[in-house]
Amino acid sequence: MSTADTAGAEPGAWLTAAREQAGWSLVQAAERLHLDVVAVKALEAGDYRSFGAPVYARGHLRRYAELVGLSPHEIEQAFFKSQAAVEAPDLRRRVGLLQKSDAGALRPATAAIGAVILVVIALVWWAMRVPHSRQVPTPPAAGNPP
Repeated sequence: MSTADTAGAEPGAWLTAAREQAGWSLVQAAERLHLDVVAVKALEAGDYRSFGAPVYARGHLRRYAELVGLSPHEIEQAFFKSQAAVEAPDLRRRVGLLQKSDAGALRPATAAIGAVILVVIALVWWAMRVPHSRQVPTPPAAGNPP
């Protein structure tokens, strides 16, 4: 299959056509790629979200292209063109334990646990610093029996 035949087509369409031209079923292609049939269907359908990060989908597409005799570079370029339309995530927005709306507030249970920990630390510090008065027994006098 030449690029002229599939101009503007998704990489999955190229791979499907090449697999069918080779006479392979989805199961056979999946076995040769060491992937699940569901993953091969996702590649052919252009559903790359199931692979997580785009780098994983790109790698599987390249391997699939090599398997069916297509140019991995052309498949990769078609993948990039198809992904250009997908909105890129906003990396400026940080997601963490405390969101902006939560920045000044602590949960009551968290504050209580923190207070208890501080009290325990203060008690341990005080116990180590304060001298303890112990009654030291005085020895009996030399001539007096106990």
